[in-house]
Amino acid sequence: MFFSRLWFKAVGLILVIVALCALAIAVTVIPLVQGITVAQEEKHAVTLLEQVVNLVEAKHQEIESYRTLALEARKRELKHITSILGGYLDAERAAAKGRPMLEQAARHRALEFARQFRYGQNDYVWIADFSSRLISHPDPKLHGADFAQVKDVFGSLIVPPMVAVAREQGEGYTSYWWNRLGKDTPSEKLTYSKLYPSWQWVYGTGVYVDDITEEVNRRKAGLIAEMREVLGRVTIGRSGYMYVFDADLNMIIHPSSQLEGSNFSATREPRSGKPIGLGLKEAARTGQAMRYIWDRPGEPGNYAYEKLSWVRHQPGFDWYIASSVYRDDLYENTRALSVRIAWIAFAVFVLSAALGGVFIRRLVSPISRLSRAALAVQAGDLTVRSGIVRQDEIGILSREFDAMVGKLAEHVATLDARVREKTAELADNLSRLEEANHQVMDGIAYARTIQRAILPTAE
Repeated sequence: MFFSRLWFKAVGLILVIVALCALAIAVTVIPLVQGITVAQEEKHAVTLLEQVVNLVEAKHQEIESYRTLALEARKRELKHITSILGGYLDAERAAAKGRPMLEQAARHRALEFARQFRYGQNDYVWIADFSSRLISHPDPKLHGADFAQVKDVFGSLIVPPMVAVAREQGEGYTSYWWNRLGKDTPSEKLTYSKLYPSWQWVYGTGVYVDDITEEVNRRKAGLIAEMREVLGRVTIGRSGYMYVFDADLNMIIHPSSQLEGSNFSATREPRSGKPIGLGLKEAARTGQAMRYIWDRPGEPGNYAYEKLSWVRHQPGFDWYIASSVYRDDLYENTRALSVRIAWIAFAVFVLSAALGGVFIRRLVSPISRLSRAALAVQAGDLTVRSGIVRQDEIGILSREFDAMVGKLAEHVATLDARVREKTAELADNLSRLEEANHQVMDGIAYARTIQRAILPTAE
């Protein structure tokens, strides 16, 4: 019998053990692997986010370093230009020293010199008295004007802070917003003012820093363009992405052309109805992922997909940088890995069954031969032998079985010979006994004959 009952029992036991192991894997290993895989995907999303935030922080420091160095250079330039005017004032005052009439003329020449002084991009110098009246200014509309209460476009006083810092500290820097000569739009202006105590003047000059601001904005725009290109190549999961918005919820970078450049302060999360921008800011504050319903890039308007976003705040630019992934994508690799593990478990199950069947077959086959040989011996065939040659316990059992059957056959043969010998002896004795009995009977018959012959018969 090729497949014996013992073979079926052994293979069945192996299949049960393998099936239990596969079930144990399904119950313990697969959920564990799923948890680890999801955690790794989330860690990958957060790691990408941190790398981008660090990149933006480095760029911000670079831009701020440029701004600081440029402003310091401008401050040195202002101080140098002001020193030229200060030297001229000292020369005029020294020439008229001790002569009041000449000193008045010297003051007048100094004021006119300051009005005609130009440098850079139509920049100029000015002189004010302690009451914040501009006694020298190139603009006829401002020359001689009282600036004690004049404010810039942001409501800050202009001249009084310049006079105050010069009188209190001897010199200093202030800033305000003003119209550059020849232009109608205000620009930020950095001013250096210095006290001239001999004539109770405060003189100084200023330079518009809009070119620095423009360069900063240009570099910032270059950073945005660079980030847009880099983030456009980043994919989290299957279709997750990164995006950037500012504190006013203006979308700076986003893969959707409809959202990029727009303000999404009025956009609400479809499921809860809460402003999504406030939720993202809260996620940046807590450091936790925000869960919400959103559409996919290829399915605009189909708000049916659960999404997770991790957000970090970059205070330098006041930007919020987000890394987002769709929940289905997050578990896609997990599902694929789970299916792969299931297939591996199934393959192991089949392979174990096949190898177990072969092994059990090799184990059971000699036992089956032994059992058939035992049945033949039971039926009286003492010539049968197992013929199994193995170097294991089954081989030892087979050799001992064959030896036992051989000895049993010898014993049976010896017993048969003895039985035949005793049978022959008994047959010979029986023949002799029959012959003796026959002789006895013949003697008895002869005696009766003699008796009848001697004794008379009764009539």
